[in-house]
Amino acid sequence: EAFDDGGVYCIKKGGKWGFADAKGEIKIKPTYTGIGEEWIEDIITTWAASGIGFVNKQLREIVKPQFRNATPFRKGFAAVRQKNGKWGIIDNKGKSVVPFVFDNIEYTSSGKIEATIGTFKFTTK
Repeated sequence: EAFDDGGVYCIKKGGKWGFADAKGEIKIKPTYTGIGEEWIEDIITTWAASGIGFVNKQLREIVKPQFRNATPFRKGFAAVRQKNGKWGIIDNKGKSVVPFVFDNIEYTSSGKIEATIGTFKFTTK
């Protein structure tokens, strides 16, 4: 099973997902239990037994599946939750840019980020 998403093929074999290029050459072997429904900012979410990760349209795994929860990328950043329950923010290269110290991070409808530590709430301008 495969579907074409602008020259990138999402393939499913033996119940696992992977990725192939426009020539049909497998670039990431089918190892994921699931993938996101769409590419957001040229990045797709992946799932495995080890957690949530991300692959970019250049077919590079920018973050191995390791997170407990994650938001889609917005303006090059995604909020991710580690297995210890703490949230932080990574960039579209997979680098941590906000430390994993928050109890929760959410995007508001106005596009701001709200982060909490205990009873303290922080909101971006």
